[in-house]
Amino acid sequence: MNRETLYRHPAMRNLRNAILRELRMQFAMSLVLLAFGSGLCVLTFKISIVFSIIGLGLSMVGGKLVVDTTTNLRIDNHLLLNYLRYQPQQIVWVYSIITERAPFGIHLFRKGTLHFKLADGSDYTVGMQASKLKLVSKFLMRLLPHATFGYTVDREYTFRVSPERLRKEESKEDDSDFNF
Repeated sequence: MNRETLYRHPAMRNLRNAILRELRMQFAMSLVLLAFGSGLCVLTFKISIVFSIIGLGLSMVGGKLVVDTTTNLRIDNHLLLNYLRYQPQQIVWVYSIITERAPFGIHLFRKGTLHFKLADGSDYTVGMQASKLKLVSKFLMRLLPHATFGYTVDREYTFRVSPERLRKEESKEDDSDFNF
């Protein structure tokens, strides 16, 4: 299967949708912060200068976040997707975590988080539905054969010390290895 066909896989669409959902949530929260700060500034202008200044500060931070998230809303500009498409060898470790909420033994929901660790020591996390996590993980194993998959404490330590050591060596087996 060629690489472009691989990127049209349903698992890649699930990953893209999860990233897009997070980007939209960031944009919505920055709009809420801008609106709250502006409202606080306007409503408390004659009552309290302290709250008015706090509102002005919040609206400035919210405005900056709106500008930043607006430029990031283009899914094709997302750094993780660009790494997957153009520099997959930079991703050295991938693991997922499923969190279940079950107060009093009643299962309310399951949430999955996919962690991508890069050779330069940086990382990306993507939240997604737990039911789609297995499909995406299997897809990533095919897309990133050089990466280590799964979490262990030893891998966490290795990543902190030297992320490159988590990269699997490319196997250069020839048919002579299988002769008995």
